[in-house]
Amino acid sequence: GFGKWGCGGRGSTGVPEELGFDVFVGYYDQVHAHSFYPPHLVRNSKEIPLEGNRGGRTGKTYSHYLIFDEAKKFIRDNAKKPFFCYLPITPP
Repeated sequence: GFGKWGCGGRGSTGVPEELGFDVFVGYYDQVHAHSFYPPHLVRNSKEIPLEGNRGGRTGKTYSHYLIFDEAKKFIRDNAKKPFFCYLPITPP
């Protein structure tokens, strides 16, 4: 999955990696997703720091570009076999 999860955070049984997803990159919860420039994203239960970001509306690394790039890579890498890609993006 890629984007905003919202069904359980780190340490819970609700994280996507515990529910059958091979990969997850994004936000575990809505509060974390309120910032386009968060200090980190989550990749398979690990925090991935985003350079130049402190949270809020400005920063160096726009998180949604990174999430979308990861999703595109997953789709391309799996194009020749069946897959499910959950991609709830937050920007309009």
